[in-house]
Amino acid sequence: MSAMLKENYWIRPIAADWMLEIGPDSVYRLRSPSNNHEFPKWLWADWDPVGQRVVWTEEGFLRAARIGSASLEETRDLFDANPLRFEEITAPY
Repeated sequence: MSAMLKENYWIRPIAADWMLEIGPDSVYRLRSPSNNHEFPKWLWADWDPVGQRVVWTEEGFLRAARIGSASLEETRDLFDANPLRFEEITAPY
């Protein structure tokens, strides 16, 4: 399944009848014929075809969840980047 650009929306077909979209307003959306969900806090998202799940970043976390019949199900935190801090290191390393 490949992504396409349609009317300034990046659209990627994912599970069953679901579509992952990002619009010109930079808001991610999950759409199906009967359900529409917006995720304004998502900074990045994509479909994981191997794990059959949506993977995204928000609030310093890398998260993943499967698509259920009406929404995301079984959300899991894969990585918490919040404790990481920039540390300037002077060369030579």
